Amino acid sequence: MYLVLPLGAFHGWGVCGRNLLRELAGQVAVTHLWPDGDLGGGFDDLEAAYLRRFAMSSEERRRTLADPGVAVPGSVLQSIRDHTMLPGGPYLRGSQTVGYTFFERDVLPESARRVVTDHYDLVVAGSTWCEEILQRHGIPRTATILQGIDPQLFNPAAGEKQIFRDSFVVFSGGKLSLRKGHDIVIRAIKALQDRHRDVLFVHAWFNPWPATMQGLTGSPHIRCDLSGEDHLEITGNLLAANGVDLDRVISVPARSNALMAKIYKNTDLGLFPNRCEGGTNLVLMEYMACGKPVIASLGSGHRDILSCENSRPIKTLGVAEIRHEGGLVTRWDEPDLDETVEHLEWAYQNRDQLLPLGERAAADLSKLTWRRAAGAWLKLLGRDGSE
Repeated sequence: MYLVLPLGAFHGWGVCGRNLLRELAGQVAVTHLWPDGDLGGGFDDLEAAYLRRFAMSSEERRRTLADPGVAVPGSVLQSIRDHTMLPGGPYLRGSQTVGYTFFERDVLPESARRVVTDHYDLVVAGSTWCEEILQRHGIPRTATILQGIDPQLFNPAAGEKQIFRDSFVVFSGGKLSLRKGHDIVIRAIKALQDRHRDVLFVHAWFNPWPATMQGLTGSPHIRCDLSGEDHLEITGNLLAANGVDLDRVISVPARSNALMAKIYKNTDLGLFPNRCEGGTNLVLMEYMACGKPVIASLGSGHRDILSCENSRPIKTLGVAEIRHEGGLVTRWDEPDLDETVEHLEWAYQNRDQLLPLGERAAADLSKLTWRRAAGAWLKLLGRDGSE
């Protein structure tokens, strides 16, 4: 198999590529193709050395990409850039070429179907919501394979808080943006902090693509102050502008996802009122896998993960029309702010009932491993792992 996927430890695509490569390489012969030497960041020396084993050499890369009309002798798992359906990274055609996509728009361009026909034998989506959008746009050969969690890192073992035991600690993750619902988080945390002095807010909102923060200027909920020289200053100014008590806030800078489990386990509750997820939201999955309860929007990719037994789902979802230069770009869910605050207050008042939610979350997510995802890929591609 040839994998044309980014590798990394700081963003979803990189985590996905890294884990799929590792699990698939244990079952079939794998070659990885991405820009030379680009392993992303956040790997220890051992893992970096392991991943480099599978990299296509510079000479083979030059020879392979010289004639895009020639197919390589094997299946290709090709990342797709976004809703345009164009390939992400170098394009490689194989004896079987499967595109892998996560996008956050419910409207695809007219060219998308032609691009799919020209480039892929099959398109695999990271959520059933994503696949539904593909089928709605007349793209017939589709499937869904959910992402996974690494159970060695994200599990409920030693899950009780070791620090901040005298506080009710709420966690929020994901790249700072309107799509992630961080404006709803800010308003909800402000409301909870105003009622209770022991509420501590921990957020991991590092965003390496600052332009995507600008959507928050269209929020109906907050005053959008994105001034500042760096991530910590920007998020601090944004929270302060909306009345959140910074003395009860901890801002987590960019960290490898392997380092996040300890942070998750020292919080009481995760808050994820996301407007749209093209995948299943890896941060949500990893948080739940640690045996931690969540309040999360029951829409888009979250629907593949959440239930009333493993979470407190936000079920009241309006419609957010996202526009640019006067034109409709996409429609996202609009999680209800009042319901979000009600769930937060319930969690604060009923901490003893959070434990069974977390236990069920851990049990459900323990089944969604990267090894299972790799097995689903092999089955889809008709590979039995005997190579």
